[in-house]
Amino acid sequence: MKKIISIIILGILFVPSFQLFGQPNTSEGSESGTTTNATDKFGSNPDQCKMNLSLYGEFYKQKNYADALVPWRWVFINCPSSSKNMYIHGGNIIEFQINKTKDVTIKEKYIDTLLMVYDQRIKYFGQEGFVLGRKGVDLFKYREKDVQVAYDCLNKSLKSEGNKTEAAVLLTLMQTTILLHKDSKITKEIGVENYAKIAESIDAQIAEKPDNENLIKAKQSIDELFANCPFSDCEALINTFTPKFTQNPTDATLLKNITRLLDKKSCTDSQLFFDASEKLFEIEPSAEAALNMARMARKKNEFSKASKFYLQAIESQENADSKSQYYLELADLNFKDLSQYQQARTYALKALEFKPNSGKAYLIIGLAYASSTKNCGDNDCTQRAVYWVAVDKFIKAKNVDSSVAEDANRLISTYSSNFPGKEACFFYNIVDGQSFTVECWINETTTVRF
Repeated sequence: MKKIISIIILGILFVPSFQLFGQPNTSEGSESGTTTNATDKFGSNPDQCKMNLSLYGEFYKQKNYADALVPWRWVFINCPSSSKNMYIHGGNIIEFQINKTKDVTIKEKYIDTLLMVYDQRIKYFGQEGFVLGRKGVDLFKYREKDVQVAYDCLNKSLKSEGNKTEAAVLLTLMQTTILLHKDSKITKEIGVENYAKIAESIDAQIAEKPDNENLIKAKQSIDELFANCPFSDCEALINTFTPKFTQNPTDATLLKNITRLLDKKSCTDSQLFFDASEKLFEIEPSAEAALNMARMARKKNEFSKASKFYLQAIESQENADSKSQYYLELADLNFKDLSQYQQARTYALKALEFKPNSGKAYLIIGLAYASSTKNCGDNDCTQRAVYWVAVDKFIKAKNVDSSVAEDANRLISTYSSNFPGKEACFFYNIVDGQSFTVECWINETTTVRF
């Protein structure tokens, strides 16, 4: 856990702010903001203010941050309400000095200045929630010992910005949450609540911008941190959300958080998961809610009800990968729980329509074939012939999906040893290498081998 946090923290420490936050955020806004009137904005010496604004601006355009420092500082001190861009540019100018300076004492003074830039920007141009987020990220980057102060800034930013909170703010809030819990400064319950809010924000943004790499990478890091943190166990999740569910059983956002987190941590046997899933389906019958109901019914051995909910989830779902997964689970139910092998194949084939490289679908088909010895053939040779087509499917599974190779190889070894014997097949004019069709419900052609 500590190693994972350290790696991500080091990654942040050596990434410039403009990269960490991605492309310029529209939240930065224009020059308008909470400021004084046009006469006062340039201070007591407007001509000199305008001159220094222009001077530092030219240096800044050339990325000459070293020479931009002196005229920028004059503007920052003498006409602080003159330009919002002065604060936006100032962050990069000061960070350049922080990273260039070797003297620890001077570096600390520059860090103080950077934090002042954020505070003064809020004073003159507002956007407190947005700016506090950036302040919190930089505070944690440069002064990890002030993790509590950084956490407070980040937490306040998320409360203010909600689903517009920047990815770097969400990631850093998750990191500071874990570190404060490690120091016993926040409880497991608060840690879980923070993750739920962070996940809700990042998921909402990805839903709007599914191709945004900055958001996707942040989500992956956040989920990895949560998966390995000490407050992500089932007990903590259940203890955190049970009283909230009792108080607000019809809060759709809360119900989605509960079911998503419990499912992610494999806590789906809990009564809370059952109750929240059922209530969510009542008030908002989405594909995800129907899926949870299907899984819940299956755990209770209510297979007919589970099948109905799986089909409802499939009908409501638009994402191809998700449809494939739902069909796969329905195929598994028919194979394992109902011994309906032909129906299992039907659903596995539907899963392949939406995800052609699903190795698991081919494994299910192969297992359904291998389980049909008593239903196919009228002698030892033709009954065991189902193992030929079963192994064909296992080979196909590992060829299209390397993630199932280990399982596929194990099944190939097991069922190859059960191929019909040469002597048994000889009496029925079935010889090595010839084409052979396994009839009954399977109706597939394979190659004879012993």
